[in-house]
Amino acid sequence: CGEDNKDRESKLKALGEKFGIKSKQLLKEAYMSAVKFMELKAYNEEGHGGCGRGAWITGSEMKQKNEYLKLVERIHGGFKPSPKKALIKADQKLNTTYKKVIARLKKQSDSDYYLPSVDDARAVQRLWIPYRDASVKLFMKINPKVSEDIWMSWLTEIREKELRDILAL
Repeated sequence: CGEDNKDRESKLKALGEKFGIKSKQLLKEAYMSAVKFMELKAYNEEGHGGCGRGAWITGSEMKQKNEYLKLVERIHGGFKPSPKKALIKADQKLNTTYKKVIARLKKQSDSDYYLPSVDDARAVQRLWIPYRDASVKLFMKINPKVSEDIWMSWLTEIREKELRDILAL
């Protein structure tokens, strides 16, 4: 864990040095929002259980944080997402799936101990919004050729899939 954290801090610093001062601040804000979201998602939403729960959560957090930094590097290199839906449609699908998740969680039984509570799912979703917004600001600054709607649609589709994963638990 400690070595992985040091590697991430080093990558963050290197990325920040590539960007201007304003982008460096956006990177810091986006990364901190991402960390809060990813940590709560790993703890509350991913269905880790049993005696290995702590290790699985930690592993998931580390993987997601590393993937986020790789994504920022890819965007800096010119990556452009290709969302399947326009923002309005992606957002509608996300809201529909979220409502299904909440309905499913309200009906859970004692044997569904690996499912998050309704409050846990809501807490994660509340952190996703600032994560999305901060990430979009950063991504647009790094690659201004991609519109805000494209970034928003793409991140919304990713989140909708994460919510579908809860339904599959």
